[in-house]
Amino acid sequence: MYNSTFVNGGVQIVAGARAGGINFEQGARGAFYNNAFINCRVGYRVVNNPVADTANLTYGNNYQWADSLVIANQFFTFGGVCTKPQPTDIPNPSLYLPANFYYPNPPANAYDGTPVVQYANPMFVNYPLPVPGGLPLFSITAIGNYDFHLQPKSPSSAKATPPSPPSSPSPSTPSTARRK
Repeated sequence: MYNSTFVNGGVQIVAGARAGGINFEQGARGAFYNNAFINCRVGYRVVNNPVADTANLTYGNNYQWADSLVIANQFFTFGGVCTKPQPTDIPNPSLYLPANFYYPNPPANAYDGTPVVQYANPMFVNYPLPVPGGLPLFSITAIGNYDFHLQPKSPSSAKATPPSPPSSPSPSTPSTARRK
């Protein structure tokens, strides 16, 4: 998963339960880079019981935004996960995760996300962040007329980096057909 924007996702997700913005479960391998998670109930999630194929899973340079502490406290969720914080993520996990954060299986309430609530607004051309007062956080459920391009002074502008290509294609990757 590359260069995707997820907005107000996970309305029905219960923290610590299954599901996430991006979810790698038993035996799953792949990569996710340069994604934006905006007010998503749970951030990206790598499962450890049963474990994802972490030897063949790479990720980083992902951006998370939270209007509220409830959301920021789930950037790295709990409950059978082993999502390793990446120093390339925005905001940098060192801003809010304790030095001894145990990512292989964090407990509930393992950190306080207060420092990253409304941190580094991505500055979309036409999408209100923070969500205007009076609107429930998950009330915007369709793209409508919103424009998710970034404004020139966005902290996310020009931050994406191309991931390294996989060393070998996975069995599920279709081969490229040659034209005759």
